[in-house]
Amino acid sequence: MKFRKFNKSLLALGLATLYTVSTFAAVATDVPANHWAYTAITDLENRGIVTYNSKGQFFPNNQMTYFEVADILAKATGYVNVEIATNVDETFKNQIINNYNSQKSTLASYATKYSTWDKLYDQQVAYILGRGFISKTDLDKFIIKANNKETKAIMTKQDLAVYIVRILGKEKTAQADYVAGAFNDESLISATNRPYMAYLKSIGMITPDAKGNSNPNTPVTKALCAKMVSDALKIKEAGTDNNTNSGQTNNTSGETVTFKKMMSKNTSEQYIAVQKEGDSKTIYYTVKNTLKAKDEAGNEISLSSLTAEQKITVTYELINNIEYITSIKIVGNGNSNSNSNANSGSDTTVNASTVTGTLLEKVSNGIVRISLSDGQTRTYILDSNCIITLNGVTADSSALNAGDTVVVSVENATITKVQATKGTGTTVGTLSSGEIIAKQVVLDGYNVTLKQGTSEATIFIPEKATIKRNNKIKNLEDLRIGDQISLTKTGTTVSAVTATGEQSSVTGMIKEIHLAQPGRVVVNTGKETVTYTLGTETEIYDINSRKYINLRDLHLGQEIELLLESKEVVSLDVVKSTSAVNYKGIIKNVSRGSDYIDVLVDYDPISGQTQIYKRIEVPNSLSIINNNKEVNRNTLDIGMEVVITYKYLDDSSPEKILIIG
Repeated sequence: MKFRKFNKSLLALGLATLYTVSTFAAVATDVPANHWAYTAITDLENRGIVTYNSKGQFFPNNQMTYFEVADILAKATGYVNVEIATNVDETFKNQIINNYNSQKSTLASYATKYSTWDKLYDQQVAYILGRGFISKTDLDKFIIKANNKETKAIMTKQDLAVYIVRILGKEKTAQADYVAGAFNDESLISATNRPYMAYLKSIGMITPDAKGNSNPNTPVTKALCAKMVSDALKIKEAGTDNNTNSGQTNNTSGETVTFKKMMSKNTSEQYIAVQKEGDSKTIYYTVKNTLKAKDEAGNEISLSSLTAEQKITVTYELINNIEYITSIKIVGNGNSNSNSNANSGSDTTVNASTVTGTLLEKVSNGIVRISLSDGQTRTYILDSNCIITLNGVTADSSALNAGDTVVVSVENATITKVQATKGTGTTVGTLSSGEIIAKQVVLDGYNVTLKQGTSEATIFIPEKATIKRNNKIKNLEDLRIGDQISLTKTGTTVSAVTATGEQSSVTGMIKEIHLAQPGRVVVNTGKETVTYTLGTETEIYDINSRKYINLRDLHLGQEIELLLESKEVVSLDVVKSTSAVNYKGIIKNVSRGSDYIDVLVDYDPISGQTQIYKRIEVPNSLSIINNNKEVNRNTLDIGMEVVITYKYLDDSSPEKILIIG
């Protein structure tokens, strides 16, 4: 059996069209709520780092190769596929492209060295290589070669530990603080990996078993990978990491620039756009979410307090060829933070204060935003051991809602204590009208996100507010995504809502299905592709089978008819289900073990493209027909002409493969 190299960009296009079902925060059908990695798997799926198949399966026990783990690590640290993704910031896009170009020759040498090197993952491997999360010597671990046979290696727990520590930026700390004897089976850990395993034990990410063993050579499963990556991201977002990095760094002295705007880069970093003196060009730098700016008086303020056109002094640091801003100080038009004391810069200094205000929104990911009586907004991090009381009763942060009055104790911009009183609801932001783009049921009302032009704000609407929609008195739940609304307030409380919505019908073909609540379908109407939200009472009906179905019963390619209230689906009828989908093409690559094949297909009905690559999963149970006889999947070989049949466009594996030449 031969292995042939193929063009990655073509294959990426094929895979992008094959895996188009998105589940966002959906629940994996094969990961029960009591599974030890349930929270981590759900977290990574919610972040868009991992996905489930069309049946909602995650396969938590599947072992992962180094290539597959590299894909997860890259996505978790900010990588996007610039060949496919849209609306990617040009600066970030160029960083990814330039990094890949600089690593291309190295990866090409490994593709030459190993015939089973999986070029499908070259972009992701290049990304984490450029970031310093893996080294060139690690690349030899990706393939095992023995007796003239090659196998893609399964990653071990101890090697994943190394990469996690580097992502945390704690490689030097782990090596400097290492003391032998962290685990009883330390002899099974390679000498170079022991400091990394010991460090993760010290921060609670690796816990010895009942015998004190770390089991370092345990194969990394999808569940284990999700747990370690999710834990690492939460640690970084909590601000417990620092700027230590295994890559080379280069400090630059402070420079005064004009702050223009800030935008999200990934879950732990932001882009900051600035203009330098005498230069009209906008330059983008990266900044960690945990960085605190300082006002003119030297008091710490949140990054969200910066306003456009402010003069700021910044310090840059080059980390793994990415320019980070590591300090920010306002030098003009800054607002002093009178409720917090200046930090002396010493790690042992505690700056305590008490702040009183109103919660602007529910606490999310440990971030608390408070509106003060003078109109200022403050953002804080909720300490993991924070003591919370609501109306005098001990409570969890999830019980707090927009509009609650709070008195918080703050130490170094971290909230250590919250005393909350249930509020009647208050607006968040300054918008008093706009289009509803999201809504969420909360205690005693709804949180509604409004958009007006480029501005967005979250509004708490209490149940007792008067709702008038299309000149008729309605209930709060009758407000729809896409409605245009205006608010009437009594003081800071929303007392009345006037809404306008339109009823319409749409027919088209399902392009994407989002299983998370609220569910969404992306529909190609023939003129445009539009995303519609399914309400809690949306009826889904299959006209052909004459029965009601649920969201999971929908499939890509089905023709549907929607009855809409604004942009929210009242009813969805499946008019025509997809018939079997056939791909005809030539096998260009067969994996070791024949568990998948790469096929150059003549035509792809999803994308409408011709002559593109698709990776086809070949499970052992798959029916493979050659000359009217069932054959083993090992029969598949390069150059064969095949017809691959799927029952539905979004199935993860085909129904059968027919060898025709």
